[in-house]
Amino acid sequence: MIAMAGYPEKALLAVLAVVVAGGFHPAEAKSNISVLYSFVGGSNGHFPDTGLITDSAGNLIGGAGGGDYNGGVIFQVSQSGEETVLHSFGNTGDGNSPDGGLISDAQGNLYGTTYLGGAGGFGTVFKLAPGGGYTVLYSFKGGADGGYPAGTLTRDDDGNLYGTAGAGPSDAGIVFKVSPAGAKSTLYAFAGGDDGAYPASAHLVLDKKGNLYGTTSQGGANRKGIIFKVTPGGKESVLHAFNRADGEAPNAGLIVGKGGIFYGTTSGGGTNLAGTVFKFALPGQLTVLYSFAGGSDGANPLANVILDKSGNLYGTTSSGGDSDNDGTVFELNADGSKVLGLSLKRARDGSSPTGSLAMDRRGDLYGTAYYGGADGASDSGTVFKVKN
Repeated sequence: MIAMAGYPEKALLAVLAVVVAGGFHPAEAKSNISVLYSFVGGSNGHFPDTGLITDSAGNLIGGAGGGDYNGGVIFQVSQSGEETVLHSFGNTGDGNSPDGGLISDAQGNLYGTTYLGGAGGFGTVFKLAPGGGYTVLYSFKGGADGGYPAGTLTRDDDGNLYGTAGAGPSDAGIVFKVSPAGAKSTLYAFAGGDDGAYPASAHLVLDKKGNLYGTTSQGGANRKGIIFKVTPGGKESVLHAFNRADGEAPNAGLIVGKGGIFYGTTSGGGTNLAGTVFKFALPGQLTVLYSFAGGSDGANPLANVILDKSGNLYGTTSSGGDSDNDGTVFELNADGSKVLGLSLKRARDGSSPTGSLAMDRRGDLYGTAYYGGADGASDSGTVFKVKN
């Protein structure tokens, strides 16, 4: 089996939408989506732009801006809608702007990245213990060392962490590894040409042999982004170069399903230049499952998709939707034959979701919206639930 992880990128401008032929009716949308928590800013945080994970108690955990030191927060929201700030960034070199998603280990420790801050000011890899103990595992130095990590990490069985960062020797990004003790190594530095550039939000997938798979948002033979493989020894292979017709600018990374099939999104390109959902089979076969039309079905997905046990895909788009253009949550069959969608309403549900969704055992979905909130009171974003 292949384990997954990744790296979501900053995307402050987004407007979501999803209602497709055969999708949810407006009445269903009202009953199926609800706001668990509306951010109010200040020490509680604001403008969440990361994906969510769940813990064993069903709590939802993610990252947002604001906080006590205005460097961002790691927050927890319970099923009853109570928010707890687990850590506030921006104090004593602990990092700033937790733009990537989180992962956890069996002991409940959380691991993530900050886009800025740390000893060098170029971002960090951190660990947050269940009791609140916070450790900076690595501070990026910029330049050849790399910097500006903005995505979800991948963790192997030995506790090593893998991720991507936007800066590097050629200023085109790197793939890195950080040991449990905090030793960092650069596995591959992108040159910015045919080999790809800016691994953006690339969720990395790790296979049993230690190979890493991901995407870059730029570069490649057509300069529209690529799917890449990096071996444990640091050799990179371009597995696919996007050509606009099959998508361009994948700002999210990959996930893996049955049979080792990869799934992902591109923020642009496709039939209508509004982004795609694709599947990719090794050694190099890419199939566009769906091309967004840019209207009620949504446009420009920025986050990775997730899979249920039946192989259905779920995700968000960052623009499109109904007349208010506030964004969407979509469902797509694995063969691309059917899309269901919900349009978000800024004052009711929030708008512009840019992070990946989480799913509980019942099949309910959870996500974050960058703007909006209940009755539009604070317009600082939400944690929402879509009931199955």
